[in-house]
Amino acid sequence: VLVLERRYILGGAAVTEEVFPGFKFSVCSYVVSLMKANVIRELRLPKFGLELLPLESTLTPLDNDYLIRTADSDETY
Repeated sequence: VLVLERRYILGGAAVTEEVFPGFKFSVCSYVVSLMKANVIRELRLPKFGLELLPLESTLTPLDNDYLIRTADSDETY
């Protein structure tokens, strides 16, 4: 088996990186959230530890500002 990794760090979508000093992020977690339910079932991913948690909010950094989005539109700003 030959595994090729394009990036400087191994792990693909399972990688956690320090994006800003002191702040670690699962950099591909958004992509994983787009995985179709039938793929998750067919690959039996929960059996191997996959657990998708509900997304309560997101933060988008902007130039000198930010956008916080939540399921409650009154809390989105």
